[in-house]
Amino acid sequence: MRKILILTMIVFFVLQSCSDDSSKEKTDDENLPDEDIVQTDADVEPVTSITFTKETDVVVADSYDFDSPYHTAFTDVVRLDNGKYMVVYRLGPNHFEQNDDNDDTKGRSGKIMYQLSDNGTKWNAPAVLIDDPLYDDRDPSIAVLSDGSIVLNHFKYYFETTRKLAHHHVFFNISNDNGTTFEDEVQVDPGSMEYDEQFLDEDGIWKEKDSSVMHIRASSGSIVEVGNKLIIPVYGDNPLNWNNFCKTPKSPITLWESTDSGKTWIMNSVEPEGDYSKITLQEPSLLALDENHFIMHVRTSKDTISSCSPSNKGYMMQTESFDGGKTWIPYTSFDFVGHAPELYRLSNGVLVSAFRWLSDDFTKTDTSFIYSLDEGKTWSERISVIDEANAETGYPGIVEMDNNKMLIVYYTPGAVGISASIYSFVAK
Repeated sequence: MRKILILTMIVFFVLQSCSDDSSKEKTDDENLPDEDIVQTDADVEPVTSITFTKETDVVVADSYDFDSPYHTAFTDVVRLDNGKYMVVYRLGPNHFEQNDDNDDTKGRSGKIMYQLSDNGTKWNAPAVLIDDPLYDDRDPSIAVLSDGSIVLNHFKYYFETTRKLAHHHVFFNISNDNGTTFEDEVQVDPGSMEYDEQFLDEDGIWKEKDSSVMHIRASSGSIVEVGNKLIIPVYGDNPLNWNNFCKTPKSPITLWESTDSGKTWIMNSVEPEGDYSKITLQEPSLLALDENHFIMHVRTSKDTISSCSPSNKGYMMQTESFDGGKTWIPYTSFDFVGHAPELYRLSNGVLVSAFRWLSDDFTKTDTSFIYSLDEGKTWSERISVIDEANAETGYPGIVEMDNNKMLIVYYTPGAVGISASIYSFVAK
């Protein structure tokens, strides 16, 4: 099982390489950057304490809903203006598809599904939201804007087995009728999805046929609305060089911003002070506490003396901006491995961060969350949503419900279904 989990970590990076027990203390320089560990105790106004209690576990979709074989994963959830809950996720026969060069079929089997619920406990049958026949549609994230519009971001992907080259870019969709229909999608970051005589140069960097640097990007976090601006947190840049991982520049984080309702997008870099040249940054989640104060959680992997593998251990990290994303403070590190974090702010001001947790040796995993009472200065101990497993799981989404309840959706171990857990909370 350990080999399966490690292989899964490498697969995650191919998709993202832009391109897929309590916490232990930091022990050596190979596992963590030099920054201080984020504190885990908080007791400040206005909420001085909060208790979460699991009310029930819910099946959203399982094996009876799909033809075999299938792989359900990468979830998110929102509450629509009409009161219904909407879950989105990716459905495909495998974790990702591999295709031969110039293969017209390209394995484009991944599609984005959605389901609706009146109360978060009973869900209607799965339906297709996006299914581009040319590519694998994956990792959907969804948000509801202040005007009631529903916005969705995801990335399209294919991987050539012969050249070991990933192609993927981020796309945006918007609906103004509670998700009944979506407008034509817009590509967010520039670049072609097609085989086009790309090559590895003498430095081991993938180039386009005109010798310009090849760029590929992905997203796993929801769109954030700040004033008239939409922001998508994005990761990746250079495709992975499978012949020599160390030659591939590390994946940075970028923010793609639009001031015209998603018709056009510009890129801004997230560049905290410090040396992160040995750390791959992936799967960012962005939360705007106000128009100037942003907080971000990021998945990482870290080079060691002997290995540049993207499957190396890396602890989840945090950074903040106090000027609307123009500058960022140095990353601080948690003391656990966390993938695909999802940041959410409850109506009482408490922050929640949910993620896939992995043990340090990658043999165990679950869906977990932590919370902060002081806007991210300190965080609670980790709370497990499901029992530890030895197969991929997680990628949670969060939404607040009525009567002091919180819904967390995630994909079940082995990606055989989509589940949810409802928590009640009492804050003082």
